[in-house]
Amino acid sequence: MSRFNLWAFLPRHSKGYLWISFLVAIYIVMVLSENGIFEPQPPLASFGNPTSCHGIDLTTSNQQKCLASQTPTTPKPEIDAQEALHTESMGLDPKDVVILVKTGSTAIWRRMPAHMSTTLGNSKLTPNVLYYSDSPDDINGNPVIDVLANVSATLKSSPDFTLYQKAKYVADDNLYLESGSMEGDYYLPGGWRLDKYKFLPMFQHAALAMPGKKWYIYMEDDNYFFWSTLYAWLATLNHTSPLMVGSPAFRLGEDFAHGGSGFAISGAGMEATFGKDPKLAERWEQYAKEQCCGDQVLSHVLRESGVERCKELDGGGWAALQSLPTWRIGFGRWNWCSPIMNVHKVHQKDISRLHVFERDFKVKMEV
Repeated sequence: MSRFNLWAFLPRHSKGYLWISFLVAIYIVMVLSENGIFEPQPPLASFGNPTSCHGIDLTTSNQQKCLASQTPTTPKPEIDAQEALHTESMGLDPKDVVILVKTGSTAIWRRMPAHMSTTLGNSKLTPNVLYYSDSPDDINGNPVIDVLANVSATLKSSPDFTLYQKAKYVADDNLYLESGSMEGDYYLPGGWRLDKYKFLPMFQHAALAMPGKKWYIYMEDDNYFFWSTLYAWLATLNHTSPLMVGSPAFRLGEDFAHGGSGFAISGAGMEATFGKDPKLAERWEQYAKEQCCGDQVLSHVLRESGVERCKELDGGGWAALQSLPTWRIGFGRWNWCSPIMNVHKVHQKDISRLHVFERDFKVKMEV
């Protein structure tokens, strides 16, 4: 006697509806999981202690203060926001920090102008900024370094450098690579292929140009950093140990710090690698050519030189340095009191809105 098969008796369109419902359910579960809905929600504990790689204090008393701050309060008198930023104690002097900003000749005039008056507009918070691109430039009086100028002639002759070579002719013809849909625009593809070669020369230059700093922070032109929070966090870490801190990413089984999220290398880590060997970037050119991603290349070179990515930050459902844009970040009690250091994949409008939000929040909270 054959077993009754309900599926065989269902009309074709009913089967289709069931499959669609099944796929939609899977998608919903994935979205909820990504936003931490299924994460356990015990009281937040301390991330660690100041002598370890990771140490922000989120003890129960501090959590209560944080959650209490969610209660609407009477607006406080407005004070000078810039002065508040200057005088707040972060535990790390911004003068001990170098910020390495990576952009490109086809993106700099679309992505960087808003940063100059917001993210990087306060010289007391960001006094040491180095701007790197694949073409020399100047933005608001700040020199932009052609970080590929000194790579080998062999590397420059590779197909990956087609944009690099053609960009010089575009500049000579007084045309623009900003892709702003305006007269004079000139489009050149290949920016992503060129991007991976910038990482090693950037840090090689920074180690020689600004040695002896406590932290070297990597920033991409589509990232927004909350500097005060980031500095306060870095102040709890040991800059005298060779560290690389960043959000985890993986390729071919190799762990590396995700570039889009931003990352930081301690002063000791820089001294032990690029500071110690002025030819380090040059010696790894061929390796970079064989790989796809510059952040993976940099992490690999550091690891081979004895500087590992700190893994104490991993896990727990929330990364201090994270890779998501505002419209994909989930919020709830599970992460409400967790520190957020950055927002990735920001448009110019996002930069403006985040800057205004941060400024007004600090004024309101008098911090």
